[in-house]
Amino acid sequence: MIGLDINVIVRFFVDDDPTQAPLARDLFASLTAETRGFVARETLVELAWVLARAYRAGIADFADLMIVAASRR
Repeated sequence: MIGLDINVIVRFFVDDDPTQAPLARDLFASLTAETRGFVARETLVELAWVLARAYRAGIADFADLMIVAASRR
């Protein structure tokens, strides 16, 4: 199991860094049933805060991201 930290998750969803975003996408693409990713609850709270503060995203935007992420199991 691979622990996913806030930096990787933000780069994956926001895609705002031309160097780091492709690496985050590659990491997410490499996850499988055998090699799962883990996101702590605290990281989800931090993600909501970062998206709201730095990217002006609302709770609906965060909820949409969580739905998309959950559907990609």
